[in-house]
Amino acid sequence: MRIKTSDLNFFKPISASHREEVIQSLKQSGGLNLDFLLLVFFSCVIATFGLILNSPAVIIGAMLVAPLMSPILRCSMALVVGDLREVGRSLATLLIGVLLAVGLSTIFGQLVLDGPFNFLEELPSEVLGRTHPNLFDLMVALAGGAVAAYALAQPHISGALPGVAIATALMPPVCTAGIGLSQGREDILRGALLLFLINFASIIFASSITFTILGFHLIILEVRWKQRLVLLSGEIALQIIVGVGIILATISIVAGVQENQLIRTTLIKELAGRRNSSLVSFDTNKAADKLSIIATVRSAEAFS
Repeated sequence: MRIKTSDLNFFKPISASHREEVIQSLKQSGGLNLDFLLLVFFSCVIATFGLILNSPAVIIGAMLVAPLMSPILRCSMALVVGDLREVGRSLATLLIGVLLAVGLSTIFGQLVLDGPFNFLEELPSEVLGRTHPNLFDLMVALAGGAVAAYALAQPHISGALPGVAIATALMPPVCTAGIGLSQGREDILRGALLLFLINFASIIFASSITFTILGFHLIILEVRWKQRLVLLSGEIALQIIVGVGIILATISIVAGVQENQLIRTTLIKELAGRRNSSLVSFDTNKAADKLSIIATVRSAEAFS
């Protein structure tokens, strides 16, 4: 089998007609309409109860619906082609979807965890696992954003999009924030929203670069130079904001990793003097200026 040189050009700019098809498709799928609101509602229901039931399979089902991915990619495309009005519409759609999901998950969390149906003594690990974002989450979101943009522009590999939806996981952290809000847990609310913002900023950043490489930036050449200069300035400014957001998130993640490592090292040193004792896991809770640490220890002797 012969491989043509053209086949190796992975980022060959696509035709103008196909670019227009992709843009119109994103405008339709990422708009604020009844379909979007229904998808947010059902995805939120699945994700919230999947988190409460501690069921990864149910949570993956919510990820596959992925209603929040469309307005993010629509925003990314609008940035690249210089349509600031579309940027505003996309962000408004995303904000409404996030607020709806947080509100619904807060209500569900209040009913299930504090109401007459309460059957949990502590929050499930699937909830707690989405409150401590790390560098790996950042890298996954960057890769997911790039793959999502490439798959949208190349219809023959659109089957990769469900995998991207699972990897970037936008709805679960939003629902985790709602559950944290229902329990009055600021640490869970803060950590889950940070994870969502990291995913959002990374997808915007990586997909914008991918769309640009694929040739979508050429569309702004059809606009007169004064308009083009204004649009390009707006795009650069928004990209800088996104870039700064990623840098700040990375700094926060690194600080959190270093703090956890210090806590782990300290706990291990404390257990070193106890016979047949080892650290299983630990969880932290910050309130005001206090740091509470709950550690699970395996030991052959009782602690006094």
